[in-house]
Amino acid sequence: MASKRTYRTADQWQSIIRDFEQSDLTAKSFCRSRNLGYPSFSAWRRRLSSEEQSERPAQSTFIELTSSPASSTHEHVPMPIASQVNSPETPTIVELSLGGGVQLRITRGV
Repeated sequence: MASKRTYRTADQWQSIIRDFEQSDLTAKSFCRSRNLGYPSFSAWRRRLSSEEQSERPAQSTFIELTSSPASSTHEHVPMPIASQVNSPETPTIVELSLGGGVQLRITRGV
């Protein structure tokens, strides 16, 4: 005789998973003690975990970009905005030091 299926909402599964996290049982033991299907429990656990991850604001790392003069000094020099550039022939160079000796140089107007 086949067992009767019980359908649960996402909120119900979330509560069940919270209960599991507060227990000292393994997932299989917890499911057996609650008469839950282990595959369903595992699927809902993954699903709710991934939804929680996607709801969190993404953590981003910002890197300050500064311009430096053609010399090798590392003093801060404000980068000119487009309207401050004297002529189209004035080259604009953006150089990024990526660490490990890797540098990216982008030149415009040469």
